[in-house]
Amino acid sequence: MKITPYLSARLMLEDCESFLLENKYMNNLMLGILHRIKDDEVTYGDLYLKVEDGTHALVLCMSGLYLILYANSVADAIYEAAVNYLIDHKVEFPGIVGPVDMCEAFKMAYTKITHKTMRVHMNQRIYVNTTLIKASRLKGDIEMPRNADRPILKQWMSDFYIMVGEKPSEDIVEKKLMDIIDHQSLFVYRHHGEIVTMAGFSRPFKQTVSLAYVYTPEKHRGKGFATHCVERLTEWLLARYEGVTLYTDLSNPVSNNIYQKIGYRPVGDSVVYTVSQTDSVDQS
Repeated sequence: MKITPYLSARLMLEDCESFLLENKYMNNLMLGILHRIKDDEVTYGDLYLKVEDGTHALVLCMSGLYLILYANSVADAIYEAAVNYLIDHKVEFPGIVGPVDMCEAFKMAYTKITHKTMRVHMNQRIYVNTTLIKASRLKGDIEMPRNADRPILKQWMSDFYIMVGEKPSEDIVEKKLMDIIDHQSLFVYRHHGEIVTMAGFSRPFKQTVSLAYVYTPEKHRGKGFATHCVERLTEWLLARYEGVTLYTDLSNPVSNNIYQKIGYRPVGDSVVYTVSQTDSVDQS
């Protein structure tokens, strides 16, 4: 068993990028994050790790909330080695995210070794769009937000995080909003002069980018605004990248249907598991 910790995202990319690119759409989250932070200073809590056992390999990355993982195998040994490494080095993580079978293998190893449980936080589907299908009947283009839009967008961003099961502080929400606006990564659609929906993008790397921050307030839903905004943004992105990826919540069939109508096709399923702070496995 060989365990390789990396001192930075750049070092991990140099060694693991070709492995991750073998399934680039499933690994768009890890690849996008590694490319975004490759020149940043490593902060407390960051983790870049590879576990190998012969031809079996597991890579793990954490720079933010969850531990992101990917492997070419579900062999018990590499996951147990990873869990033991995390325990020995006192690495704390609230949960994991990655392909379903690999997260299940990690969860089984984690439960076996720690006797603690992990619970499904969200079942996700990963989509990619390489050829847009125009389905919206609405007119008008999307645009970048105006200064006057920021108070409304701050509330929308907060509501977006709640919708995906996260509750960041008001300061974090405002910082994230300002960051994506400053990087010209957020767009809105106006109807009769009023912004009615938003969508953005994140994690560009090589020829791939991810759709993100898609949100429509409840009073504007069911009118085709989100479909139109996402369609126009996807068109804009496909003029610059070969593929646009996105994660969806499988419990929301409406949004999954909308994306498929405009050319997004599923490439695989992902899952978010969170570590239970109270439950343990009965060993009696």
